[in-house]
Amino acid sequence: MSGKRSANYRGGDRSEYLAKYGLSRFSFVYDVDRQEDFGVDFYCTLAAERDRNIYPEESFYIQVKSDAKFPPLERDVIQWMHYHAASPIYYCVVDKGTSTLSIYSTTLIWNALSRCNTAERISIALRQKDHPFDDNPYQVGTNEDDAEFKIYLGGPILVQTLDQLEEDKGLVAYTIMKRHVLRDMNNIINMRLGKLTTAHIWEGRLYAHWYERSELQIRSNESKLIPNLVGLFLNYVMMKNRKKATALMSYLSELGVTTARLSGIAEMDESALMAMIQESESDSVLQQPDQGQPPVQPQTKDGPAGDSGQ
Repeated sequence: MSGKRSANYRGGDRSEYLAKYGLSRFSFVYDVDRQEDFGVDFYCTLAAERDRNIYPEESFYIQVKSDAKFPPLERDVIQWMHYHAASPIYYCVVDKGTSTLSIYSTTLIWNALSRCNTAERISIALRQKDHPFDDNPYQVGTNEDDAEFKIYLGGPILVQTLDQLEEDKGLVAYTIMKRHVLRDMNNIINMRLGKLTTAHIWEGRLYAHWYERSELQIRSNESKLIPNLVGLFLNYVMMKNRKKATALMSYLSELGVTTARLSGIAEMDESALMAMIQESESDSVLQQPDQGQPPVQPQTKDGPAGDSGQ
């Protein structure tokens, strides 16, 4: 028992209280106990109000800040985001004087992680003048195995006072966060499927990327898609869409799925389908990290480098 608490820590505590109250207007908010804290403050689940009830939807992480200074992301947290995080992550900067929440998207981190094999450090800027580079993300050097990036997050995706959140029952905040969370959930899924594409809402516009992969990586990516392609094939068979079923059977054959095997699955042989799914999972991202050399992304004037505005 110390009989005291640092004034700096107490200021951060009060920022978290204010953030939790504001976030609770449009999401269910779960505290991360200090004993369990690995870098995020809240785990939130979007809350949709319908028929006088509140329904849980997609989830996301929140890191609360009482100022706009973000320390660089180091290897451990990057590895967690790269291989394990299943929900998007956002920064919430709290202005206690005006009771205002400003939420920043980290969407371009998924872009950076898709452009390299592994990353060692990611520096974050909240002001454009602190990011004197044409590319965003900007890669320091050309090392693909321990890459370093500098990212300008762009302006906040949401700025509202507690009074504004109460006035519209969090509807504006819910609508904005829903769009961003869904987009970044897709980016996380695409990371797991082999890092072929990402798409980002940045400064109010949608930008898309694709990433070059080696032949070995492409084969690994294809194996992850086989169960879903087989599911499509089965649906085409049930729909009696012979043209699409035949075309997909030809492609699956190129991937090593024999006609006899497809026939067995089409006859509802669940053991055959389970064996195929297990084979695809044995070649997972976790077991075979990417070894490709993504190309240098071209510069763009309006948004993140390598993007084309949609």
